[in-house]
Amino acid sequence: MNVGELIEAYRYESKDTNVPPFISDDKALEFANQAENEACRRSGLLRDSKSSVCFAQVSENEAMVEISPKIIDIVRVKTSLSPYPLSFAQTDAMDSYMPGWEDHSGIPTAYITDYHTGVIRLYPTPASDCDISMTVTRIPLSPMEDDEDCPEIREDTHPALVKWMLYRAYSSDDSDLFNPKQAEKSLREFEIEFGTKKSIRNERWASERNMMSAPPIA
Repeated sequence: MNVGELIEAYRYESKDTNVPPFISDDKALEFANQAENEACRRSGLLRDSKSSVCFAQVSENEAMVEISPKIIDIVRVKTSLSPYPLSFAQTDAMDSYMPGWEDHSGIPTAYITDYHTGVIRLYPTPASDCDISMTVTRIPLSPMEDDEDCPEIREDTHPALVKWMLYRAYSSDDSDLFNPKQAEKSLREFEIEFGTKKSIRNERWASERNMMSAPPIA
C-alpha cells in the first residue's frame, strides 16, 4: 500500500469522509508516518547493513563514532582492521575489570554504548584510521510525503498501520471523532501486529542478550 491508499483505508474505516474531513490529509499523513515509526520501534522490522547510517570513518586516536538518530538498536559492529565483529561492553564493566581502559590503543575489540549519548565508543582507541560497518535496526530513513510513497516495512504489515491512524484520530479530543473506546480497540489491534510500546529506558542499542560479564582483552 502507498500512503494515499493508507489514508483512503483510514477514511473508509473511520467514516471520516466529510468535506472538509475531521482529520485533514496532512494530519492523516502525519499519523501514517508515526504508525510506521512505532511499528519499527516495537518490532525491529527494518534491519539494515547497507544504507549510509551503517557506515562511518574513524581517524587514528579517535574512539567515538557518531550514531544516526534513525538507529534503534545496534546488532553487529565491525572495523576494517579485523575480520571479527566487535564485542559489546558497558562502562561499568570496563571500569571494574580494566582500569585505565580509556588510555589503551590498538585494534578495537569492543564497542561501548553507554559512554556518551549519540555515539558508540571503540575499545581500545584505534591506533590507525579505519572504517566502521554496522548491522542495525532502524526507523525509516525519510518520512512519507507524497501519495505514491510507500512504507519501508513489509507490505503484508501495511494494513495494520491503519489501526494506529485510527487510534490517533479517535484520541483527538479536538475532533468529532473522539472516542476513547474505539481508540483503545484500534491500539489493541495495532499491538497484536507489532507488540506493545517499549519505554525509552528499555529501548537501548544493546539489550541484555548482548551483555557481557567482563570486557575483552585488547
